[in-house]
Amino acid sequence: MRCGHVAVIGKPNVGKSTLINTFLRRKLNITSPRRNTTHHCVRGIYTDADLQIVFVDTPGLARRPKTLLERHIAHSAVEMIDSVDAVLMLSEGTHWNRDDEFVIQAHSEGVPWVLAINKTDRLSDKAELLPHLARLGELGLFADMVPICARRSQGIDVLTGVLARHLPEGPELFDADTMTDRSERFLAVQILREQLLRQLGEELPYVCGVHLGQYRRGDEDESGEQTQARRIDADIWVERASQKAIIIGRGGAKLKAIGSAAREQMQRAFGAAVVLKVWVRVQPGWSDDAGKLRQLGYGE
Repeated sequence: MRCGHVAVIGKPNVGKSTLINTFLRRKLNITSPRRNTTHHCVRGIYTDADLQIVFVDTPGLARRPKTLLERHIAHSAVEMIDSVDAVLMLSEGTHWNRDDEFVIQAHSEGVPWVLAINKTDRLSDKAELLPHLARLGELGLFADMVPICARRSQGIDVLTGVLARHLPEGPELFDADTMTDRSERFLAVQILREQLLRQLGEELPYVCGVHLGQYRRGDEDESGEQTQARRIDADIWVERASQKAIIIGRGGAKLKAIGSAAREQMQRAFGAAVVLKVWVRVQPGWSDDAGKLRQLGYGE
């Protein structure tokens, strides 16, 4: 059996989380059209008869981080690259720009890099792909290059075989039915963040965090029977009162919609009823406050 860790890297919004969700055939990592949707490294575990790939979804590598939060995000991605068996870099079609050039600066000898050229379904002329592959091959950085479309599961079987060749032989690192090493508490935060990103879009303040207070699993119903219901209290952190107003919306309608959608998604993910209460708190300067960032799990 071949088994190992593969870091999935690339510029922001190139489809890293979507690709891992495609491999797992279920949703683990949150996705949205917004850049920097992923803030933490998240492991997703793909297992079949003779192969186990521990994918590590990393935050998009962006140039010139400004806040302490952005530096934490960037550091977690770069640090992960040095501790895996292979690196899978994603690029987008025939587009290659300064953001991609920034990503390949993390290249180091000793760890094989595979390039997956994503979103090939958007190419108006597929003939453009071959010369693009030839140009990238001249960089001398990639052990293999595979065109894919993660959203449509195209090229995934080929990519699986390519990655397997770069992993060592050995026993499984996780049980075959394990999908991630992250806790329900962590996943609850990510689900709420995803709804913020999806429902507010460009309105969403960039500096926006989620902090869980109470997370209780199991309770008694009216008859005294123990249930598996989750009771979750969550705070959404913003830095200014004007940002708080955007999230709450007129008459609280926006916050209610965000909370309702997040609760439904949590119930599907956890297979149990969820009682979710959400507040919006103003925490001035939290994105540059090391103590506040630790409360949100950054730097762990």
